Amino acid sequence: MATPTVADGIRVCYLYGVVRADRQPLLDGIAGVGGTPVSIVESGSVAAVVGDVAREDLAPPTAEPDDATWLERAVLAHEHVLEQCLEPGPVLPMRFATTLRESDDVLALLRERETEFSTSLERLRGRREWGVKARLRSSEALLRRVRMARADLAATEAGLENRSAGAAYLARKRLDQEIGRAGDDLIARLVNGAHERLAAAADDSRLMTSAQPRKERIFLNAAYLVAEAGEQDFRETLDALGAEHAEVGLDYELTGPWPAYNFVADEAQL
Repeated sequence: MATPTVADGIRVCYLYGVVRADRQPLLDGIAGVGGTPVSIVESGSVAAVVGDVAREDLAPPTAEPDDATWLERAVLAHEHVLEQCLEPGPVLPMRFATTLRESDDVLALLRERETEFSTSLERLRGRREWGVKARLRSSEALLRRVRMARADLAATEAGLENRSAGAAYLARKRLDQEIGRAGDDLIARLVNGAHERLAAAADDSRLMTSAQPRKERIFLNAAYLVAEAGEQDFRETLDALGAEHAEVGLDYELTGPWPAYNFVADEAQL
């Protein structure tokens, strides 16, 4: 898989991830980034999942430099390939748009870092990543719970009708702020406890943060590395949390399984 120069630009060797050589995924008919076929480059005990991709497919179209559609399409193709790799065993996922010049460079990489890759793959053997998010499904349910737990706030609210309009308005604003803080404190305690219980049912965990603005608040966004033998226990723990916290309006979403994006050490990537 040399790197030819063609009329529409330069082609590169796109590296999706690294797998065990004895646990290679079936990739026939799988289209990767740029719609190109995916193949395997093997060396020793490890193998790389690669594609021959036009470099122009890794950048926005010249005619529409602000169009994000190309990026979404390419990222989804990248993730699709990695999900296929997960079927027979663990995969070390590489970051989107990781490229080398040609397949000989991939072979050199595998030879140089075979021990490192093998160690990381062994750690992931029999384990998969799951994502959990917690959202507030019903703010009314949360407010009811806060009023039940905080008799002082309920009493203050009941006394507003005895105040003048101006005083009641200011008191209401202060009360709403206090109720909001109490609600946030309650949610924080619940999701922190939820994370501790989920982490105890997993082999490893990561709390995630996002810089992207969202219309809805996400109170828990975490990834968990779970042994396949323990996935049922993990699911049961999550189901129990959902039932316990339903009266507060918290809703838990489970996604996965995913390649272990959040549990691959930096040294296992390029």
